[in-house]
Amino acid sequence: MNRVELLKPNVCVMNDIPIEARNTILKIALSQANSSTQDNTKLLEKISNEYNIKKSTVVEIIASYILIIKLFLASNNEEFREIMSGVGFSASFIEELPLLQNKAYFTNTIIQCKRKENRNLVSLKWIIDISLYK
Repeated sequence: MNRVELLKPNVCVMNDIPIEARNTILKIALSQANSSTQDNTKLLEKISNEYNIKKSTVVEIIASYILIIKLFLASNNEEFREIMSGVGFSASFIEELPLLQNKAYFTNTIIQCKRKENRNLVSLKWIIDISLYK
């Protein structure tokens, strides 16, 4: 199955939820894309209760946003708009995504976080102090 096809089941829900909910869920998706160790359980419950969306649906939407972020990073703005409209997202949904207006910022932020996470230890200098102090 194509990655883009994974977005189709959530298109209607994502098009219909309020923009405030979209932006909040997008922020969670960005934080999850940057750090896989962060726990957002309470935030998921709050969004679920506040916007009357099932918790499982919120989790699916977050997964969809993570996929959207990956598509966004892998394509230019025109390709991204074509892919998103081809999947079925409305033009207003696509234009309201904060990703498009701030591509350089999001690209740098996400890539910097990934670089920090994926650092490997190259060398280690150490000294053993065996002196005894009185």
